[in-house]
Amino acid sequence: MKTLEFKKDIDNCRFCWMCRHVCTQGRVTGVESHTARALGLLLSAIHRDALEYDASIAERMYQCCQCAYCTEWCVSDYRAAKYIRAAREDIYTDHYQLVPAPVKEALAKIKKNGHPWCVCEENTAKLEPSEGGENLLFIGSAARYLNPKTGEAAQSIMKKLGKPYTLLADEPDSGFWLWNLGAAYPFGLQARLTAKAIKAAGCARLVVVSPADYYIFTAEYGDLLEGIEIVALPLFAGVDMKKVIGDAAYCEASYYARWAGLIIAPGCEGKLFWNGSKSRDTGANLMPTYPEMAKNIADSLLNCAAEDGVTKLVCSGAENYAALTSADTKGIEVVELLSLIDAAL
Repeated sequence: MKTLEFKKDIDNCRFCWMCRHVCTQGRVTGVESHTARALGLLLSAIHRDALEYDASIAERMYQCCQCAYCTEWCVSDYRAAKYIRAAREDIYTDHYQLVPAPVKEALAKIKKNGHPWCVCEENTAKLEPSEGGENLLFIGSAARYLNPKTGEAAQSIMKKLGKPYTLLADEPDSGFWLWNLGAAYPFGLQARLTAKAIKAAGCARLVVVSPADYYIFTAEYGDLLEGIEIVALPLFAGVDMKKVIGDAAYCEASYYARWAGLIIAPGCEGKLFWNGSKSRDTGANLMPTYPEMAKNIADSLLNCAAEDGVTKLVCSGAENYAALTSADTKGIEVVELLSLIDAAL
């Protein structure tokens, strides 16, 4: 692989099967080549020039849901999810003919709209132009167009907190989807464009709505936003999460929600959703490319919730809410965290 310092990690990997048993995609499809262990073996063989990328390998790399449970449960600290995403970058950069058709379609939508979501009056957040204060509220494309109620709740929270804020009139995308699909060069261009717009607003603090956008800004933008404090809105709201969530189950399945520090601490009175063998992703990262797979993953998570007697499930981020509500909710009330915080304030 050309895109990462790969060798030290791959040499440390014991291929001990641990990641296989917590792989969301592998457990949902029952297909061995979907498991983190199988993908790790494929990447190892490619790294050693024992295999070359082909259409089948490329499709498997793009069908990983990037939940990162494989990394969190790996006994040898092999970062499978990171290298799978890096493999996408290899494929996009050097073997574009192997990029699966659904991925190319998603990339075409991003090129046209800046994001992979449909834009129409019915599914666009109703936001009021706002300028002033040290806070720049970054809504993000998912909270604007995928689940508009999340974007509207974000604006409402800032008002209820009495925190003056600025909204970018023509807010650019964070570039998360370009990055996630391995389009490294376009992502770099988008990141510089977005960082320029954020800095031009002159705000000291960037308050981010989406966990995925928060990850991108804090982990992939490097020094582009140097000097600007970056915070995740649910934590910035400063509410007692345990009290807000109450006896509901909290879905910590999204890697990006976990990165944003949105795991509810042990001691939460409700059911912590979940640790260990019941860990499931929402499938949100596959929605623009493999929506049926995303739906199946969300359905699997909701089945686990129903078996545990969950009646109310709280998730973080418009993407996760949209993924869960695209499946059969089994009568479970699915609530996005910002909407819950907004109602509690």
